[in-house]
Amino acid sequence: MRRFALAVIACALLGAWSAVPAGAHTGQDDGMSCAGITLDLAGFPAGENSVTTTITIDGVPIDPVVSTFQGPAATLIVPLPPFTGRHVVMYQTSWTVDGGGQTDVAQTEDWDNSGVMTYANGNQANDRRHQIKLRGYYQVTPEWLLGGTAQILSGTPRTCLGYFGTEQSDPFGYAAAYHFCGPEGTPAPGGATGRTPWQEIVSLNAEYRPAFAQHKLAFSVLVYNIFNQQKVTQYYATSESGPGVLSKDFWVPISQATPRYIQLGVTYDF
Repeated sequence: MRRFALAVIACALLGAWSAVPAGAHTGQDDGMSCAGITLDLAGFPAGENSVTTTITIDGVPIDPVVSTFQGPAATLIVPLPPFTGRHVVMYQTSWTVDGGGQTDVAQTEDWDNSGVMTYANGNQANDRRHQIKLRGYYQVTPEWLLGGTAQILSGTPRTCLGYFGTEQSDPFGYAAAYHFCGPEGTPAPGGATGRTPWQEIVSLNAEYRPAFAQHKLAFSVLVYNIFNQQKVTQYYATSESGPGVLSKDFWVPISQATPRYIQLGVTYDF
């Protein structure tokens, strides 16, 4: 589940942006400052959930920030790197429900009992083996600056949850939250059922600083994901709707990479 926002921020709170996305969860951004982005989240299941926030500052992406919290509600502050002046910040939040847990922040469902611990080993959800990031700029003239970025990202592990073993039982009352996949009860540690696709994201940007304004006035344009690649980043992980019954939603894509967008900006250096 994803949400998007665009804001121009300085070292003060400049206003709030809020939305109620589709689905069971709700959230609100109280606003942003130089310190970070405040997220108020509610409606999640009890247990460990995570929010991944991808951020660009003046069109340049920074490393995604992964925040975890114990449901069903939390207020999170997503930190921003220190800077001064006024900048265009775009951010996107992706919500992941871990599949259960408990209210104690020190524990997750996988340690509750031997049943949910079975095949709980494996690759974690944020296990991305390869990340290649390229960034370059060229000052064509004192007025014109061209730039571009490229990100090549390997996929993350898929998760498959179901009832316990080949007997399709529920020995601890956790329903389809055991690390077994499908009506056959195939053992499914993290990553055993494959990975999400690789992503290749190319973005281009340009900036014009006219000489008549002593190069203090700047007009900029960013085209993010110029080839509009929208690979799947998350699938529905619960494989069964009942013991031995394959869920119709199993492995249905529930989130994709950010589509192509164009961002325009105007700045002035005092």
